[in-house]
Amino acid sequence: MNSTVYSSRLLATVQTVQLVSAIYLAILGIVQVISNALLLFTIFRDPFKTLRLPATLFIASLSLADLLTGFLANSLISWYLLSKIYALTFNEVMVQVGDVVSGITVTVSNATVLAISWVQLISITYPYKYRKIVTSKSIGISVICIWLYALIFSLLQLTSVQHVAVRLADLFINYTALLVAFMVTYVLLYLRFRRQIYLTRSNGVLGMNSVKFQRTFYIANLILLSLHLGCTIPHSVDLYFTFYGDLISLEERLWHSTAKLVIYDVLFLKFSLNVLVYAWRLPKYRNAFREALCNGCRIVEPTCHVTTNGPIIRYIGESVVLTSYTVWHPFASVVMDTGNHIQQIT
Repeated sequence: MNSTVYSSRLLATVQTVQLVSAIYLAILGIVQVISNALLLFTIFRDPFKTLRLPATLFIASLSLADLLTGFLANSLISWYLLSKIYALTFNEVMVQVGDVVSGITVTVSNATVLAISWVQLISITYPYKYRKIVTSKSIGISVICIWLYALIFSLLQLTSVQHVAVRLADLFINYTALLVAFMVTYVLLYLRFRRQIYLTRSNGVLGMNSVKFQRTFYIANLILLSLHLGCTIPHSVDLYFTFYGDLISLEERLWHSTAKLVIYDVLFLKFSLNVLVYAWRLPKYRNAFREALCNGCRIVEPTCHVTTNGPIIRYIGESVVLTSYTVWHPFASVVMDTGNHIQQIT
């Protein structure tokens, strides 16, 4: 008797979590679609011509993937959860479409985030060769390869290849390998940045030696690392548990399904925050959006502070070029050239 009552209460809890998750994902999807559509509109219009840089292609690709995640994956998952609660129609074709679409967009989003961190690492490690390596052509080819890889990998679910084998490959390659590569990249990024600080001190370069610049760099990358790892590691752990765990009783399966819903909610939160941390936090994207929205009725002028000695310092929000080399990071940037003036644009 007590077991029956416990199971009924647990089932009611699962249904409540399903309902909350369905509403949450639907709202999150609407936010993702609107925010990413506005970003793509801003990049397309680009009224100040400040977004026409190679790395912006990665931002646009990331935005498109997150937009499709919100429009298709979020809506299909929400409808699936509601169908389980209220016995609505949800056929197997929609399940397969949801798996393929979410597989493509999630893989593209995670791979693009890793590619952005590689661009940042290249800019610090090979500052003199940055403009030769990171070009519109190389970034464009990378974006095409990422989308083709994600498309082919997701379509394997519809072929005769064993479903379990595809899921395991997805776990090992698209989650575990990407997570390890992401962490290794940020460790190397930190080490290379510290080395560049040491090398520039003797040259009297102000940008990287300023406490404010270093603090901004560390905080920005810590936020990016924490967001990515905090949202993807729980999902990866759950996938490993799903494949190698042993759930026997009904209660264990119900608790696991409830935990899985919460983990999915956390994972999809990352896709809604990408547009904020990689684009809207930057003044140049916000200024370009305001100008594009009012169609030239308002011009946002940067504020300048000019002195008479030292190199030129410009905050342009995409690349950091210090004397003869470049440092890239997604939150703020500084361009420095030799000269007789210091010009800071915020």
